[in-house]
Amino acid sequence: RMHTSGTLRTLDCLPDRVLEQCIGSFSSFHKVKALRGVSRRFLHIAEGTPWPVWGSCEQYQARMRVRMAIRKSWKELELFLCREVTAGLRSPLTLEDISALERAHDVKLPVHVAESYMVHDGEEESGNFGGTLGSGSFRLLPLASALSERAQTGSALLPLSEQLGFQQYAVDLEDGSVHMVSGGGFSSTFVADNLATFLRVN
Repeated sequence: RMHTSGTLRTLDCLPDRVLEQCIGSFSSFHKVKALRGVSRRFLHIAEGTPWPVWGSCEQYQARMRVRMAIRKSWKELELFLCREVTAGLRSPLTLEDISALERAHDVKLPVHVAESYMVHDGEEESGNFGGTLGSGSFRLLPLASALSERAQTGSALLPLSEQLGFQQYAVDLEDGSVHMVSGGGFSSTFVADNLATFLRVN
């Protein structure tokens, strides 16, 4: 849902730090002004500026916790990657980019996956330097490539990595769990319950 045209939305439950992080997280928020009163906080949404609303205050806070977990996982992972690999990480997608790809492919990404692509949209080919996943063996696919590959196979799993030999990392679109898929999709092994956990332990 989108709120536009001067809408005031009460955000009583959000501390200043979370509110400021929210405003700074979206490229389209350059028009957004925070209006703080004595007992309430409001966001004034300028004419034509989209404001994503994730239900109740509790749901919004849950989304912010996922965002912080994903960004922490990426930050820790990048410390262990060689410079040649981190140089190949692609720029983040915006919320609008992801929404457009979801509509085009008629899918809804698990929240951890969407938030991860808002940090890095996969990675470029890195020659002999491997990739970010599987202890540096697997390259993370850009979202458009992952969705196109899934459309060709008709799988219920979304590919996360390129295929190496007969193995590939993928995420379950229903519950967001990460799996190692083998044999062209004939078997899969559970790896982690969500992408934030996987990035920390892979």
